[in-house]
Amino acid sequence: MVYVRIGYGELGLRAKLKALGALWRPQHKLWELPWGAARGLNLEDRVVQS
Repeated sequence: MVYVRIGYGELGLRAKLKALGALWRPQHKLWELPWGAARGLNLEDRVVQS
């Protein structure tokens, strides 16, 4: 699982994440999803390193 930063106005991308089962983590203000899903959406550059 990885955390990904998605902009507030990126509604289409947020909808895709929700459809894939990603979870919004309000305490971090990040989306949590499997690495494979992040790669499939070409979001590698948005992954937040802990």
